[in-house]
Amino acid sequence: MSNSGLWFGYRKTERLCMLLIGIIMALLFWKLFTVLQRDFAEVDTHIDNGTMINLNAGKPAEAMTSLLKTGMYLEDPKDIAFIAVTIAAAKEPGSTIVNIGTLNKKQYFVNADEAFLKGGKSFRHRVELSRDLLGFSDIDSTSFEKERKHPLHVSAQTNVDLGSYNISGTVKNQDGQPASDVLLRLRLLVPQDSGTATNEDENNIIQFKNGVRKIFIRDSTKSLQLLSFNAYARTDASGNFIFSGLPENKSYEIIPLHPGFEFGRFRGIEKLRGNTTFNFVQTPHMMTLFSAKDFNILKKEKAFIVRTPAEVTDWFRAIVITFFASFFLLHLIFSIHSPGADQLLLPVIMILTGLSFITLFSLQDPLRDRFLVKSTFIYFCIGMAAILVFQFINLKKFTPDSGLFRYLFLRTTGKQLMAGRGRWQQWGC
Repeated sequence: MSNSGLWFGYRKTERLCMLLIGIIMALLFWKLFTVLQRDFAEVDTHIDNGTMINLNAGKPAEAMTSLLKTGMYLEDPKDIAFIAVTIAAAKEPGSTIVNIGTLNKKQYFVNADEAFLKGGKSFRHRVELSRDLLGFSDIDSTSFEKERKHPLHVSAQTNVDLGSYNISGTVKNQDGQPASDVLLRLRLLVPQDSGTATNEDENNIIQFKNGVRKIFIRDSTKSLQLLSFNAYARTDASGNFIFSGLPENKSYEIIPLHPGFEFGRFRGIEKLRGNTTFNFVQTPHMMTLFSAKDFNILKKEKAFIVRTPAEVTDWFRAIVITFFASFFLLHLIFSIHSPGADQLLLPVIMILTGLSFITLFSLQDPLRDRFLVKSTFIYFCIGMAAILVFQFINLKKFTPDSGLFRYLFLRTTGKQLMAGRGRWQQWGC
């Protein structure tokens, strides 16, 4: 019998399984290809009329300006111009945006103060809301503008003089260096119910002395009763602060307030039963390039892409061709070099790998999301190459019974034993 006849007679079960799986995978790939092409049909038209842009194409700032104006996503020209300038400055030449979500991540964050000065109506409104969330409020006289132009003069140690406990801590910058001259506000939290006046009640009596802003209400006997208080301190040259004289079993929240910076979430304690420490890290006040609402609209209308349909189609064809060719080649080599190997191994790997490629193409938008199928394909090629290489390596040469193992291992071990025996003889043993 000829060699080709011998090969054809080997591994029939594997061949039949792979043929059946190959037909099924081919049908699924074809169905997926037609769906992708249908989704790609209008991309070129949208790009030509300016309602869609490729973020990795040339002149992204000009393209973004045209898109935002054409689609009327933003009203103020200053907002559009600021976004375009930011994109032009943040995107490095030759770099690639891997998914559209990158536009609203750290790389494209903007400084809030700069956005307030250079942006338009939308940016100014967003900055004001963000500052409110950071703790700046006209209610307690620590608004952003007041703190920036007329900072509150308080020391690093503020005595509330209502108890025996204290809350202290430090404020440092991103580099771990002390952040000095940072205002901190400690607030006594009072449960709000139907029978308790709020801090903003116009009938409340407010007293501000020695860095403590106390809020009183009058009871039925017209006597003053403490409702709440805000205490203020400012970090010293070492970034330290302390609030002393705090009453026990009370709830507190504390937050640093410094124009142009943020310090994370409010910190606090539900019931103070001992001295407590809170440490903060100061970072520049940054915000996303687009508001969540605007960015969701842009995503919903598919205004951005990060790769062209032609690029996705080329990768799709390369993956499908390499997929079938790799398994055919492995079957051929297994039939020649390892005819006795398990015949279900390749079919199982084939169907799992094929379904993985189809799933990744189906679950993600190949024009807009991170192209994970490309990374998977690269690892697939590495794995197939490793299997092929091991088919031509006799692993038995690396077992304890092989001559190579004995030469390398026993030779080294023998030298070590001889050296040890020589040392024992030197010591007279």
